[in-house]
Amino acid sequence: MCAHDDFQQSDVFRHCGASSLLDAAVEGMKVTILAYGATGSGKTHTIIGEDGGDIGLIERSAKYLFETKRSGLRLVASCYEVYSENVYDLLNASKTPLPVRHNTTANAFFVPGLVELECHDACDVAAIVAEGRRARRRAAHKLNRDSSRGHALLSCKLVTSSGHQLGKVTFVDLAGNERLGRSQTENATETGSINRSLFALGKVISALARTHPSTSQVDDASHVPYRDSTLTKLLMDSLGGDVFTLMIACVSPAPAHLDETLCTLQYAFRAKGIHNAPTVQLVSASPLSSEGDTATTTRSHESDEMLALRRENARLREENRRLRAMQGTASEPPSTRDDNTWSMYRQESRERGAYETRHSARSRVSGSSRSSETPAARAATDQQRVDYLDSKIDRLQEHFSSLEAKLDAANTTKAEVDSLRHNQEQQQQQQQQWHQAQWNAALATQQQQEHAMLFHHHHKQQQQQQQQQAHMHAALVGGTAIPQQDFYSASYGMPPLVSHDTPYLAQHHEKREESAQGQQHRRLASPSDDHLCAVHRQSSGDVVRRHREGILGI
Repeated sequence: MCAHDDFQQSDVFRHCGASSLLDAAVEGMKVTILAYGATGSGKTHTIIGEDGGDIGLIERSAKYLFETKRSGLRLVASCYEVYSENVYDLLNASKTPLPVRHNTTANAFFVPGLVELECHDACDVAAIVAEGRRARRRAAHKLNRDSSRGHALLSCKLVTSSGHQLGKVTFVDLAGNERLGRSQTENATETGSINRSLFALGKVISALARTHPSTSQVDDASHVPYRDSTLTKLLMDSLGGDVFTLMIACVSPAPAHLDETLCTLQYAFRAKGIHNAPTVQLVSASPLSSEGDTATTTRSHESDEMLALRRENARLREENRRLRAMQGTASEPPSTRDDNTWSMYRQESRERGAYETRHSARSRVSGSSRSSETPAARAATDQQRVDYLDSKIDRLQEHFSSLEAKLDAANTTKAEVDSLRHNQEQQQQQQQQWHQAQWNAALATQQQQEHAMLFHHHHKQQQQQQQQQAHMHAALVGGTAIPQQDFYSASYGMPPLVSHDTPYLAQHHEKREESAQGQQHRRLASPSDDHLCAVHRQSSGDVVRRHREGILGI
């Protein structure tokens, strides 16, 4: 059935066939109703409903059972959640995870220690649903502001007034599959755990679709991997070949969720290929007793019991083969494994040898009488082998769990070391860049200072040369004689030895007058001296005249 977006909750209950499934549960059969889909597609709304609003399938089913069926019917309900591969009781305030055990008699997994409450009417069921909803783990992200972070299961056992259990109805509200890139959730561990458990459930559904319930021989291709996840373990007796299962695929009509819609439809298409053959389950036990301790299952036909044992044997053989392939060649002593693996290998070898010895001896002694054994004796022998293989599988799983924990710790340490190394490299690179920038800045500052000093020195020299040339030009135009040393300093850019100011000119005139008087005195004393002085004055005058003509361009 394909429901439109305008369907109400009552329409979903009426058209999905829930009433016929509940009738089968009253007749003693197991029924499972689960909702699958992407986050925010309406799974919780369909199964549970809204607080104070339209009720979901759980409360509508409870009303149907109490109002239409025989009097004296009671429900024994338990509500729990699978979060990060751990089981938590939603009706118990303690948040301690509960273990998951395997009941070899019923060939199913159960959770010991769950709180089970009797419900005498639909209001009691509604109260349990409300309490479980408040205790569920939720978080907000980009795609859903009220996203469930775990899978919620409500198990309802139908019990008569005399204490006989009829059937069982299990409601499953699966967490939505989501992508980290689109949801942008803060806790990636939760999202990874949800996606892994849903992937394991998909493998179980695919394996069940390949297995026909009437097949007595189970090969490798029909192995059902229930043990891959806690969710699939708990749904082992709710998805097998003797259960009525109703899967509601919830999708969003928005074009942005096209990929999630296609994935959900493919999931539902695989589930549609499962062919079940439900049988009546007659359980005689106290309604509040633990399922693993006191419940004893009696099948309607002895052939069904033998078929279950054969399937269990085939499943255990397949798991043994797969575990040996994961661990390594079981027939050769491991040379590079740790001490725990080596001790486990030796213990497994001793147990396997002892079992093969007993089995071969039993075959030689009573091989001819095997065919004449009663079905009960053969079932007991098969059950012993099942118990032995099951205990060995549990030990292997515990060992692999410890190895996975060590591997996770090693990966965490490696990630931390890589992060530290990356941070150190970034710091070193930043320090090198900072030092290089400081060096470049200092070099640029030094070059600027040198350029400024050179420019200032050159400018000062030009100013001095211009002042000297201007002063000398003024002196020559005014007819003042320039000392020979000043002439060379002005011509070759050398600093003047004597300042050409007014006191210097007066002093120069006084010296000339004194020199003239001295020459006149010497002339009177010696005629030859006068002649020499005249020649000297004439040569000096020629030098001054030629220099003046060269400067003034005469």
